[in-house]
Parts: sequence; structure tokens; C-alpha cells
Amino acid sequence: TRRLRLEPAGGVARRAVLARVGGEPWIVRGGRTVVVGSRFVPEETDLPLSAGFVPAVAGLVLRAARGDEGVVTAAPGDVVTLPDGVTALLAADGPVRVAGGAGVAAPVLPGVYPLLAGADTVGALVVAPDPRESDLTRASDRDVAAALPGARVRVVDTPRAYAAARFAGAGQGELTAWLLAASLAVLVAESLVAAGAGRRHPGG
Repeated sequence: TRRLRLEPAGGVARRAVLARVGGEPWIVRGGRTVVVGSRFVPEETDLPLSAGFVPAVAGLVLRAARGDEGVVTAAPGDVVTLPDGVTALLAADGPVRVAGGAGVAAPVLPGVYPLLAGADTVGALVVAPDPRESDLTRASDRDVAAALPGARVRVVDTPRAYAAARFAGAGQGELTAWLLAASLAVLVAESLVAAGAGRRHPGG
């Protein structure tokens, strides 16, 4: 309901303005000093009465005052929007020209890439592997089959079943039945030979 008007003195970079109200600067930063154009009192704003008050103050103290609002996180190859005023991204082989406020593709190699505005470092692009790579939630049978198109997929639930399936070779080259039949044939042949020998030598 009431706020103070913040007017720049001299040249002010665009990145100094962190938030605007009605198109006019409301939160600005100079170095590690943050100025807000409102008093956080119930008579002038309902922010202290809302659930977002503590996170807002924490953001001002822990991020804005430290300059961490310039930190952008992304997965490799993601399209991200860089802060205003950024002119280059410092990669391993040198600066790469970019435009602040525009979408750019994050590098494919994970790491921390400083964001430059001219010769000044104004932030960082943190590229980390996709968090889904660390998701240990068990995939469903359908998901496993979809990940291996054209393959014969058999899902087992116990180590014993896995050992049996692995020994069986997934149904390819299974010799158990043939070995059992061969063993049975050997036993039958041995019995016939023994019976024939007994008839030829009754006293033996």
C-alpha cells in the first residue's frame, strides 16, 4: 500500500535491479548491500502476514546479499535463460559469447561455468547430471521392456529366480532336458546290459 521510490544516482547496471513494482525498481543491490523500497510492517504491506515472508527475507539475506541470485542450474544440454547483462560464458577453452535474458543451451559437460558481464563475473552456470540418473526407484516391468525395444524381457523378483533364469540362458541353448534324457538312456542301457549278462552267466 505504500512504498518508497528508488532513484538511481549515476550509472547503474541493469543487474543492480533485482525486482520491480509497476515498472519501477523495488529491490536493488550494490555490492553486498540490498535496498528494499518498502518497510516490512503490516501498515504498509501484507507481506509480513503471509507465509512467504520468511522465505522472502531468507532469500534477501542468504542469496541476494551474497550475489547468489546469479547462479543458474541446469542439466547438460538444457536450454536456460541467463541473467540480464551477461555477455559471455567462460568455458574450458575460453569465453563463449551469449546474450543475457535469452535462452542458451547449457554445456554437455558437467561443471561450474562463470557468467561474465564484460570483464566482471556476475554469476555462474552450474551444470549437473540429470537428477533422474540418481533415481533408485524400481522401474516397472513395462518400463524395462520399453527401454529395451525388440528384446525378449523376463523380469524376476528373487535371486534364486535370477540364477535359474541366467543358468537357463533366457531360454536359449537350454541343455537340461537333453542331459536328463541322455542320463535316462544310459541307465536303461546299463540295466539291459546287466540283465543280459546275468542270463548268460546264471551262477556269476
